[in-house]
Amino acid sequence: TDVGPLSLSRPVYATLSTGLEADRAGCRDNGAAASLDAQPLWQLARRAGLRVSAVSELPWWRELFPQGFDDYRVAPREEDFLRAAPPGDLQLIHPLYLDETAHEHGAASPAFDAALRRADGELAALLERVDLSRDLVLVTADHGHTARGGHGGRQPRVAEVLTCLAGPGVRRAGLGGAAASAAPRSSA
Repeated sequence: TDVGPLSLSRPVYATLSTGLEADRAGCRDNGAAASLDAQPLWQLARRAGLRVSAVSELPWWRELFPQGFDDYRVAPREEDFLRAAPPGDLQLIHPLYLDETAHEHGAASPAFDAALRRADGELAALLERVDLSRDLVLVTADHGHTARGGHGGRQPRVAEVLTCLAGPGVRRAGLGGAAASAAPRSSA
């Protein structure tokens, strides 16, 4: 997935939630704490009668979309976010420790490699608990990082992120063809 011209977190949260580019969603930087006028999928799900929950280290998603969540939990960095998510028909699970580790140590560091292994383990445990015949799982990121850490530009390793889906209606396929050539290389 190309995250768009602004590889900054809040603008990409807005894009992921509304389907609108950052300039159309109205969120152009990480300092914008105001809620957006654009209608997010979170709010649409609630209007359809679904329970929407979230867990993150930050209140940013709730600030952008105050009407989007029935339950929003801010959790400490050390917590297993995939286990800490409040129950919901639609859940946003935002383990920020990968981003923080890349900022602190760089995406080519042993610390980031350890954070990736942690995330892999937590995701594997989540996948054991879900029923992929009825549950849809989407895993993506708001941006990548440079080898030294940092983002904001259009470099492929920053602006192109892997997006994976599993569940009902998702065709099982590995990376191949155009997807494989467009997929960024792992920084670990």
